[in-house]
Amino acid sequence: MYFKNPENLVTGLELDPEKLQIANNCYASQSQKIAFKNELPENFSEFKSIVISKSINKEFEKEIHKLVAKQVQKVIILDEAYPYQWIVDSNFEILYRQNGVILLQKML
Repeated sequence: MYFKNPENLVTGLELDPEKLQIANNCYASQSQKIAFKNELPENFSEFKSIVISKSINKEFEKEIHKLVAKQVQKVIILDEAYPYQWIVDSNFEILYRQNGVILLQKML
């Protein structure tokens, strides 16, 4: 997402300390527009899209639900086993579903 549009603000959430260290040591993480964290930021106001790459940790699941209900416009799911019916029920439509990738967009 960052390489496609360097103006995008990208925040990655990773709970595994080893994976977080690897992410923070990659070249792209040196940009001020990319941040990798092990906790959700306090200010979510700029999040318009989220990518879910695997099952969400239970402690963050409620926060993700709030984000989707409140302000997120697009959700990209990279885990075909992830149960996304709750997103559809939050007034989202499926734009793309193929090869284990699901793209949902909020209906206006």
